[in-house]
Amino acid sequence: KPENVLLDEDGRVHLVDFGLSRLAGDGGAGATTHLTRTDVILGTYEYMAPEQRRGEKDVDARADIFALGATLWTLLTGEVIRRLLGASDEGLPLDVLPEPLRPVIERCCAHKRGRRYRSVAQVSAALRQAVKQIPEDPPGRSLAVSVEDVPSLAPSTPRAATPPPAPA
Repeated sequence: KPENVLLDEDGRVHLVDFGLSRLAGDGGAGATTHLTRTDVILGTYEYMAPEQRRGEKDVDARADIFALGATLWTLLTGEVIRRLLGASDEGLPLDVLPEPLRPVIERCCAHKRGRRYRSVAQVSAALRQAVKQIPEDPPGRSLAVSVEDVPSLAPSTPRAATPPPAPA
């Protein structure tokens, strides 16, 4: 999800919060940690692939590709695609995205996993190709977006620290 994608001062992307994967690796070599129970789903629902939300057991890398597509959508628009929670591949609101990115996001977010990219390498290649086709600054509009332009990503206002109580 977008909250787990951070940019450093040099513009490098860092992924954070691998809570579930870290939990899976805890316990030393050969240890098994059960992350789920029957009828229990872990994760952020809006970014889960349909097969995950249905509780299917044969989830594969295409679920991560769905989450990546939903995350890219949110990062580019500042909105969560609520319609991704529906059962249709049709009608994703892609008109707000630059034209070259639309088919990439659409394929990542396909409801039927057979329509999604099979690997992250395929997504990466498609994104690289799409980005090459985006003009730097279309007439009358800049694609440059700052974090402050996207309310869901803007840093929250820091709260004033409460001073410690005076010694008695």
